[in-house]
Amino acid sequence: MIEGFQHPNGTHVILVGDTYPKRETIKRHGGVWDANRRAWVIPMTSIIELNFIGIGYKLECRVAAHCHESEGTAYVYFEDVVRGETKLGCGMCDTPKSCGQQVPVLEVLDIELYNAAQCLIAQQG
Repeated sequence: MIEGFQHPNGTHVILVGDTYPKRETIKRHGGVWDANRRAWVIPMTSIIELNFIGIGYKLECRVAAHCHESEGTAYVYFEDVVRGETKLGCGMCDTPKSCGQQVPVLEVLDIELYNAAQCLIAQQG
């Protein structure tokens, strides 16, 4: 699976995961290999063209307190953000399978990637 995260500059997306088989496609759509991150960096505007390769976008969000954790931040899949909750574990239980509570998403912090993903959904009809 390929996962996409908002780049700190807010105008690009970082792609990590099983990208090797898709590298030529990523390059054709403006992707540049970042050796320091060991990840591809693509323009935010390319996410629509690259949707067909199966990228799961993760957004930094503020989430409610859960299990042994206080309110804080977590990377949440776009689909869970839209639903308003995500399944999270905690550092003490170590896995979502142990405590695995549905945790409310309180705020999206990666607004640029969220808006771009919303445009992607709108274009798909």
